[in-house]
This record gives sequence, C-alpha cells and structure tokens, in this order.
Amino acid sequence: MHLRLLIFRLFKTVATAIIISGCATAPFNPRYYTVDRSADYPVTIVAATFVPPIEIDIALSGKADGAKKGATAGVLHCSPSLAAGPFAPFVFVPCAVLAGVVGGTVGAWNAAPKAEIDSIQPASQSSHGTATQELLAEKARAYLAELSENPVTRAGPELIGPASVEDRPKYQPAAAARGSLLELSMLDIRYVGSGQEGDPVCLRMTALGRKIDSATGAVVDEMNYTLDVECQTPENWTKDGGKRFETALHNGYLAVARFIIDRLYLVYHTVQREPRKDVPSRPVPRYVLAPVTPPAPEMYLDFRAITRQAKHVQGWGGMHFEDVDTLTPTLSWEAFPRPFDLPAGGFTDVSYDLRIYTSRLILDGKFAEPADLLQEWADLDEPRYSLTTPLQPCSRYFWTVRARFTLNGTRRVTEWSGAYYTPGGEVGPSQMFYFPFRTPGSGDKGNCWK
Repeated sequence: MHLRLLIFRLFKTVATAIIISGCATAPFNPRYYTVDRSADYPVTIVAATFVPPIEIDIALSGKADGAKKGATAGVLHCSPSLAAGPFAPFVFVPCAVLAGVVGGTVGAWNAAPKAEIDSIQPASQSSHGTATQELLAEKARAYLAELSENPVTRAGPELIGPASVEDRPKYQPAAAARGSLLELSMLDIRYVGSGQEGDPVCLRMTALGRKIDSATGAVVDEMNYTLDVECQTPENWTKDGGKRFETALHNGYLAVARFIIDRLYLVYHTVQREPRKDVPSRPVPRYVLAPVTPPAPEMYLDFRAITRQAKHVQGWGGMHFEDVDTLTPTLSWEAFPRPFDLPAGGFTDVSYDLRIYTSRLILDGKFAEPADLLQEWADLDEPRYSLTTPLQPCSRYFWTVRARFTLNGTRRVTEWSGAYYTPGGEVGPSQMFYFPFRTPGSGDKGNCWK
C-alpha cells in the first residue's frame, strides 16, 4: 500500500511539474516598443457606472455537499466494465456501495462546515460599500499622476462610462482634442475556493481598461486583467467583522489599477524578444533587469518535491530558492540603462522600484508562489537596497525590481523583473515568476533547509 501511495504521489508530482514548468509563451504588444508616448497625454479617466457583481464561487457548500460529491466520485472509481455481465450484482454493486460510503465519508470529513462557508457572503457584502468603480478610477488617476508630470484628470459629467459589464460606449470625437481617455470597469469580484476544511478562499478581481483616442474616439488599446488579490481561510476572512475584506478590496483595486496603467501607458520594452540561443549568456530577457544578489535562481524541475520537505519546495517554472545569510539582506540588480538599451543617451531621471512578497505553499505543499506584498520602495537612486527591517527566519520570499526613467518627455518603466526563462520556454511577465529567496534560521532554529 505504501508503494502504491508513493507511485501515485510521484505521478501527481510529474503531472504538476509539467503544468508549472512554464511551457506557454505570452505575446508582446508591439506598442510597448514605442519610444514616444507623449501623444497619450493629457489623460482623462472615465469610470464605469454599474455596481460590479459579487459572486461566491466555492466548490463545496458544506459537509452534506462534500458527502454527496465524495460519494459520486467514489462510485465513478468503480470500473464501468464491472457493471456488465452476469456477475455485475456480485462485483459492481458491492464496489459501488463501498466506494460510495468511503467517498461520502471522506468528502464530508474534508469539507468545511456549511456555516463557515455561508458566513463569507454577509461579511464580504458588508465591505463592498466602498468598492465602487470610482475607487478604481481614483487609484488609477493617483498612480499615473504620481509617475507622470503630464496632466491626468478624472472625467466630468459629460463623459459617462459603461452602464453594464457588456456595455462598450462610444465617446464623441473632438477633432481639436489631444491625449487619450482611459475607461476603467471592474467587471467582477469573486470569492473562489474548494470548500474543503482548512483550504483558503481567494478574492479574485477582473477589470477592463480601454485606451481611447480623444480626437477620433477610436479604441487604441484595451486589456482584460484578472488578479487573485488575497487568499485566506473563511475563519480569517470573517474575523473582526469582515475588516479584512475591506483591506483586501482596497489593495486589489490598487493592484489592478497599477497593472492596467503600467500596460497601457508606462511599460517600455527596449528591444525585441531574444532568440533562445542567447539564454545561456543572460538568465533573464533583456526587457527586465537581471538580479545580482541574490542571483537569478536555478531553473530545473526537482521531483524530490514529492517528499514535501521544506528544502525541496520550489517555485513555478522549476525555480529554486536562493539562500541569503542574513535577515536583512542586500538586494542588488544591474543598473539601467544597459549598453544594449536603445536609444542610446535617451534615458534620463533613472530610479528604481523594489518589491518583496511573502510566499504561500500551493499544490499540496510541494511548490510555493508569491502571496502578499510585504514591502515596497519607490524611486531608489542606486541599483541596490539593504533591508533595515528584519525578515522572518526560515521563511521564503520573492522579490522583483524595475527601472523608472524619462524618455522623450514622458515617464516610463521597465517590466517587473522575474525568472521568465523556464525549462518549458520563455513566459510572459507574471508575479508567479518573481525571484525567490529564503532566509536563514535564527537562535535555536539552526539551519532550516537541510
């Protein structure tokens, strides 16, 4: 039995490794290469006018539901071939009965109590009073205004945003107008989870941004973005009267607004995608800054993750955690611009933004990914930063960095850095591939990773 369990776990690990190896590539928008983006300004931000729908999307709605679905799954494990022939009553029926009872018992045992699941609805709804389309628009305006010296304003009453999720209004062109309209809609707010005992429920937000030419009314660019903002157990979500919901919503609106603004206005790719033959000489693509300390992670799939031992936990794409020797490490990266950045001499007012994220275990504890934004620093003058607040000992973290600069009179940024060359090929920029590192033990904890 032990051998069969080990083989099953190995099979699951192999299948999971294939999924997390990063085999899919993401297309790059050619507009990111545009040198002169001054025609985008002034920017007027238009907010949708509908209340975003709020959904509770949890697979199990309590122990009774868990028992029902567990019993069904158990019966399905009995081979359909056993249900035919003269021996069906003696083989299939006992198998189905036994599997149904066992599956139902396990399903009920693993499912979270119905009251715990049901408590999410009123607690989350009570915090949505401030979660309006106006909040998304204001966070986007403030973020872009912080980075850009060009005018960024909110639309007046003459401009009315979408009235529903499906609405795509056409705005009256103004031949003499300059700049662009940015239409923002929060399409969906959803709480997603398995419903099993102890499993987290994740706040998931989906938004749409459309950049529209003010002079012609034509849509220049648009993007749909979905973000898992925060994952907590139902018990944690509902503590303190649901205050965590409100905090998570504000963080989510800010993160979504930042991402859309970055994509539609700020991100700059200095060169086209590199051919694969260049990978050995550079651990990350040229459009992001390469890490120096900790170095870029080793990238290979380690099937020892089947053991669930802390030392074998890896990140998406086969990333291996780099060890630092202090709880206040110095993070450093290559300076911008690099020799190959074009146009030569065109970049001024260079500074750096740095972020550190906590981690969470996923996929049965075999892998880890970035969780919450722990600390961030903006407008750093040098390509390095020494932490002053100690991190937790024996803990995993992720970090990323980008450059800010002025190009042709407008403020631009590079992509957030990450290990985007994976064993499965190059992947598009994603929080899942930020650089991983882990801290040493402290006091009597000794070496955590041996």
